[in-house]
Amino acid sequence: MAAQIVRAGDAIAVMPRTTGAPLAVDGMVLRPVVGATLVRHVDVLARPDALAQAPVRVVLAALKRVADAAADAGERAATT
Repeated sequence: MAAQIVRAGDAIAVMPRTTGAPLAVDGMVLRPVVGATLVRHVDVLARPDALAQAPVRVVLAALKRVADAAADAGERAATT
């Protein structure tokens, strides 16, 4: 949808290369984002009763581990 909006007028979109590349037709131009820190936010919605289930807690714990590791890696990269 973002590609359609960009193609229709004077607009820009920031999207992952893997998403944008197949859509870059009909004169659309792709430019890399240089010198900007890009982040992704992941929200988890769950019913309170679902949070009591062990498999749900396992998935949430795994997501937290991955997010913490990514944050740590980002902080290390920013200081080097």
